[in-house]
Amino acid sequence: VGCLTARGDGRYADCWSDLTYGRAPVTCFTSLPPAPGDGLFLGFGASLAGNVIRLDVEVDDIRGVGIDPSRPPLQWEVWSGVAWIRARCLSDNTGGLNRSGAVVLVIPRRHSHLALGDGTTGGQRSSWWLRVSLQPSSDGQPTYSTSPKVRKLKASSLGGVVDAQHARFVGTESLGTSEIGRA
Repeated sequence: VGCLTARGDGRYADCWSDLTYGRAPVTCFTSLPPAPGDGLFLGFGASLAGNVIRLDVEVDDIRGVGIDPSRPPLQWEVWSGVAWIRARCLSDNTGGLNRSGAVVLVIPRRHSHLALGDGTTGGQRSSWWLRVSLQPSSDGQPTYSTSPKVRKLKASSLGGVVDAQHARFVGTESLGTSEIGRA
Protein backbone atom coordinates (compact mmCIF):
# COMPACT_ATOMS: atom_id res chain seq x y z
CA VAL A 1 0.00 0.00 0.00
CA GLY A 2 2.97 2.28 -0.32
CA CYS A 3 6.20 2.91 -2.14
CA LEU A 4 8.79 5.47 -1.12
CA THR A 5 12.31 6.28 -2.14
CA ALA A 6 14.71 7.84 0.33
CA ARG A 7 18.10 9.41 0.16
CA GLY A 8 20.69 8.69 2.77
CA ASP A 9 20.03 12.22 4.13
CA GLY A 10 16.45 11.27 5.08
CA ARG A 11 14.53 12.94 2.23
CA TYR A 12 11.62 10.78 1.11
CA ALA A 13 9.63 10.81 -2.12
CA ASP A 14 6.30 9.02 -2.61
CA CYS A 15 6.36 6.93 -5.79
CA TRP A 16 3.29 4.74 -5.19
CA SER A 17 1.29 6.22 -8.08
CA ASP A 18 4.17 5.82 -10.52
CA LEU A 19 4.58 2.15 -9.61
CA THR A 20 0.87 1.36 -9.33
CA TYR A 21 -0.33 3.06 -12.50
CA GLY A 22 2.80 2.63 -14.59
CA ARG A 23 3.22 6.38 -15.03
CA ALA A 24 7.00 6.28 -14.95
CA PRO A 25 9.69 3.87 -13.80
CA VAL A 26 10.78 4.35 -10.19
CA THR A 27 14.40 5.31 -9.62
CA CYS A 28 15.47 3.09 -6.72
CA PHE A 29 18.38 5.16 -5.40
CA THR A 30 17.79 8.87 -5.92
CA SER A 31 21.08 10.54 -4.94
CA LEU A 32 23.23 11.59 -7.90
CA PRO A 33 25.27 9.44 -8.06
CA PRO A 34 23.57 6.78 -5.92
CA ALA A 35 24.98 6.81 -2.37
CA PRO A 36 25.03 4.37 0.56
CA GLY A 37 21.86 4.77 2.60
CA ASP A 38 19.64 5.43 -0.43
CA GLY A 39 16.68 3.07 -0.42
CA LEU A 40 13.47 1.85 -2.00
CA PHE A 41 10.72 1.19 0.57
CA LEU A 42 7.77 -1.11 -0.16
CA GLY A 43 4.80 -0.74 2.20
CA PHE A 44 2.38 -3.55 3.02
CA GLY A 45 -1.04 -3.49 4.69
CA ALA A 46 -0.12 -6.17 7.23
CA SER A 47 2.97 -7.67 8.78
CA LEU A 48 4.96 -10.08 6.62
CA ALA A 49 6.61 -11.62 9.71
CA GLY A 50 7.70 -15.20 9.12
CA ASN A 51 6.71 -15.24 5.45
CA VAL A 52 8.79 -16.25 2.47
CA ILE A 53 8.10 -13.47 -0.04
CA ARG A 54 8.66 -13.47 -3.78
CA LEU A 55 9.04 -10.08 -5.45
CA ASP A 56 8.53 -10.24 -9.21
CA VAL A 57 10.39 -7.24 -10.58
CA GLU A 58 10.12 -5.69 -14.02
CA VAL A 59 12.88 -3.19 -14.72
CA ASP A 60 13.21 -0.37 -17.23
CA ASP A 61 16.13 -1.64 -19.34
CA ILE A 62 19.52 -1.96 -17.67
CA ARG A 63 19.95 1.24 -15.68
CA GLY A 64 21.93 0.25 -12.60
CA VAL A 65 25.29 0.68 -14.28
CA GLY A 66 28.57 0.03 -12.51
CA ILE A 67 27.96 -2.98 -10.25
CA ASP A 68 28.95 -6.61 -10.37
CA PRO A 69 25.49 -8.21 -10.87
CA SER A 70 26.61 -11.38 -9.09
CA ARG A 71 27.21 -9.43 -5.85
CA PRO A 72 25.28 -6.17 -5.81
CA PRO A 73 25.82 -3.84 -2.82
CA LEU A 74 22.20 -4.23 -1.65
CA GLN A 75 20.59 -5.24 1.61
CA TRP A 76 16.92 -6.18 2.13
CA GLU A 77 15.51 -5.26 5.56
CA VAL A 78 12.31 -4.84 7.60
CA TRP A 79 11.51 -2.66 10.61
CA SER A 80 11.52 -4.69 13.85
CA GLY A 81 10.00 -1.97 16.04
CA VAL A 82 13.47 -0.96 17.23
CA ALA A 83 15.78 -1.14 14.20
CA TRP A 84 16.04 -2.26 10.59
CA ILE A 85 16.89 -5.97 10.51
CA ARG A 86 18.04 -8.07 7.60
CA ALA A 87 15.66 -10.19 5.56
CA ARG A 88 17.52 -13.25 4.28
CA CYS A 89 17.72 -13.34 0.49
CA LEU A 90 17.19 -16.92 -0.74
CA SER A 91 17.57 -16.04 -4.41
CA ASP A 92 17.87 -13.03 -6.69
CA ASN A 93 18.09 -13.39 -10.44
CA THR A 94 17.69 -9.66 -11.13
CA GLY A 95 21.42 -8.93 -11.08
CA GLY A 96 21.01 -6.14 -8.55
CA LEU A 97 17.66 -4.93 -9.97
CA ASN A 98 19.21 -4.68 -13.46
CA ARG A 99 17.13 -7.43 -15.10
CA SER A 100 13.51 -8.39 -14.83
CA GLY A 101 13.22 -11.39 -12.54
CA ALA A 102 12.45 -12.42 -9.00
CA VAL A 103 13.85 -11.86 -5.52
CA VAL A 104 12.88 -14.40 -2.83
CA LEU A 105 13.23 -13.27 0.79
CA VAL A 106 12.68 -14.81 4.21
CA ILE A 107 11.12 -12.11 6.37
CA PRO A 108 12.22 -12.19 10.02
CA ARG A 109 9.62 -13.08 12.65
CA ARG A 110 9.74 -9.49 13.95
CA HIS A 111 8.15 -7.03 11.51
CA SER A 112 6.52 -3.92 12.91
CA HIS A 113 4.44 -1.00 11.72
CA LEU A 114 6.24 2.32 11.07
CA ALA A 115 5.36 5.81 9.84
CA LEU A 116 7.83 7.05 7.21
CA GLY A 117 8.17 10.26 5.25
CA ASP A 118 9.51 13.74 5.77
CA GLY A 119 6.31 15.75 5.52
CA THR A 120 7.34 17.56 2.34
CA THR A 121 5.84 15.07 -0.11
CA GLY A 122 2.36 14.52 1.25
CA GLY A 123 3.19 13.70 4.86
CA GLN A 124 4.04 10.39 6.41
CA ARG A 125 2.81 6.96 5.37
CA SER A 126 2.20 4.24 7.93
CA SER A 127 2.81 0.69 6.83
CA TRP A 128 4.78 -2.49 7.38
CA TRP A 129 7.89 -1.67 5.35
CA LEU A 130 10.33 -3.80 3.41
CA ARG A 131 13.30 -1.86 2.12
CA VAL A 132 16.23 -2.47 -0.15
CA SER A 133 19.10 -0.15 0.64
CA LEU A 134 22.35 0.62 -1.08
CA GLN A 135 25.28 -0.44 1.09
CA PRO A 136 28.85 0.85 1.10
CA SER A 137 30.96 -1.23 -1.26
CA SER A 138 33.65 -3.43 0.23
CA ASP A 139 36.67 -5.43 -0.91
CA GLY A 140 36.84 -3.87 -4.36
CA GLN A 141 33.12 -4.37 -4.91
CA PRO A 142 31.93 -1.80 -7.46
CA THR A 143 28.87 0.35 -6.76
CA TYR A 144 26.19 1.93 -8.94
CA SER A 145 27.13 4.91 -11.10
CA THR A 146 23.45 5.21 -12.07
CA SER A 147 20.41 3.81 -10.29
CA PRO A 148 18.31 0.87 -11.42
CA LYS A 149 14.71 1.73 -12.32
CA VAL A 150 11.73 -0.47 -11.52
CA ARG A 151 8.67 -0.38 -13.78
CA LYS A 152 6.47 -3.01 -12.05
CA LEU A 153 6.65 -4.99 -8.87
CA LYS A 154 4.41 -7.78 -7.58
CA ALA A 155 4.73 -9.41 -4.16
CA SER A 156 3.41 -12.85 -3.25
CA SER A 157 3.83 -15.16 -0.27
CA LEU A 158 5.36 -18.57 -0.96
CA GLY A 159 4.78 -19.84 2.58
CA GLY A 160 6.10 -19.25 6.04
CA VAL A 161 8.65 -20.24 8.61
CA VAL A 162 7.95 -21.54 12.10
CA ASP A 163 9.91 -22.86 15.04
CA ALA A 164 9.85 -26.64 15.01
CA GLN A 165 11.56 -29.42 16.87
CA HIS A 166 11.51 -33.16 16.57
CA ALA A 167 11.85 -34.21 20.17
CA ARG A 168 9.90 -34.89 23.33
CA PHE A 169 10.71 -34.34 26.97
CA VAL A 170 11.55 -37.40 29.03
CA GLY A 171 11.88 -37.14 32.81
CA THR A 172 14.62 -38.74 34.91
CA GLU A 173 15.78 -41.88 33.15
CA SER A 174 18.87 -44.00 33.64
CA LEU A 175 20.77 -44.45 30.43
CA GLY A 176 23.23 -47.05 31.76
CA THR A 177 26.91 -46.95 32.59
CA SER A 178 29.99 -46.45 30.50
CA GLU A 179 33.04 -48.64 30.24
CA ILE A 180 35.24 -45.73 29.17
CA GLY A 181 38.12 -45.10 31.57
CA ARG A 182 37.89 -48.47 33.35
CA ALA A 183 40.97 -50.66 33.21
